[in-house]
Amino acid sequence: MNSSDKEEPDAETITSMLGFQSYWDTAYADELTNFREHGHAGEVWFGADVMEMVASWTKGLCDDISKKEVENHHENDNSEFKKDLGAWSVLDVATGNGLLLQELSKQGFSDLTGTDYSEGAIDLAQNLANRDGFDTIKFLVDDILETKLDKKFRLVTDKGTLDAIGLHPDGPIERQDNVLGVHVKTCSSWWPTGNNFMQQHER
Repeated sequence: MNSSDKEEPDAETITSMLGFQSYWDTAYADELTNFREHGHAGEVWFGADVMEMVASWTKGLCDDISKKEVENHHENDNSEFKKDLGAWSVLDVATGNGLLLQELSKQGFSDLTGTDYSEGAIDLAQNLANRDGFDTIKFLVDDILETKLDKKFRLVTDKGTLDAIGLHPDGPIERQDNVLGVHVKTCSSWWPTGNNFMQQHER
């Protein structure tokens, strides 16, 4: 006898769970317990090699952008543009365990902030950062759709958060552009990685 739908949810039902905070709270509670008991960092999105490649690519891209900006401004112009990657304020939305920010720190970025609406994720990210010597990375509990942040960032990264927003039955895809407007300041970039709904935005 074939299993019923109740016994074995279809792929669409399983996928839609990613749109609910309760799913992530449970997932990160388990990962936090794993970290405390065994020191495990949890899931590395897309794998360590891909994460390192993305961080290196991001550094090269920002270096190129900064170089062009400096070339387009006079030396005595009081412009905010600088070649130093430390001038780039970076926000990783739904940061999870925060490992992408650690990789960006290795590349020379220093103004790094990670937010997640799951308190367990932020606890895990902070513990990992402290353990691995990345004490300057800031981690905050924050919902990007109802953010309490008043800072605008030069660079915003995302590892599939906008997919999750689109998967929530009450989270229409149109709301994703509102996230971009709230968090990204003029002459900034948004780099979603692994996102099915949204292409690169540069403003």
